[in-house]
Amino acid sequence: MEQVMKRTTSLWPWAIATLLGVVFAANFTLLFLAVKTDDGLTDEDYYVKGLFYNDRLQNEKRLGWRIEFSFDGTPRAGGPNGVRVYVRDKSGMVLEDARVRVVLRRPATDRYDRTFDLSPAGPYYSGEIAIPLEGFWDINVTVDRGGDGMEKTFRIRV
Repeated sequence: MEQVMKRTTSLWPWAIATLLGVVFAANFTLLFLAVKTDDGLTDEDYYVKGLFYNDRLQNEKRLGWRIEFSFDGTPRAGGPNGVRVYVRDKSGMVLEDARVRVVLRRPATDRYDRTFDLSPAGPYYSGEIAIPLEGFWDINVTVDRGGDGMEKTFRIRV
């Protein structure tokens, strides 16, 4: 009976060591993946933008511009997609002589970010954007005119 008890108690250190080894291996794997993979940070100056968020809201209210974004048809990955941006002032009139820029961003990474400038085309601004992959995309539309500016973000799924 003494032999049986001795053998049973000698397995406990091995069981604890094995359990700790599995925990350390799992933690090391997660740490390695966290350091080696992309952090998903898509905006470098997010903190500064956050500090001035209220100022941006007040500026948008002061300007009163309305930005509307649409595709010419159903958006698809891989090919060119025609886009239109309607910009109207407080009174509902078309905002002319503005610089309109579209930034296409992937929410999870900045690897596929693309910038496109749009041209005036009558009552709207138009151009073509190429969406590299299927999935979710943020479309950041920036309108600048005479020192004033406004931006609006739209989320789409392709």
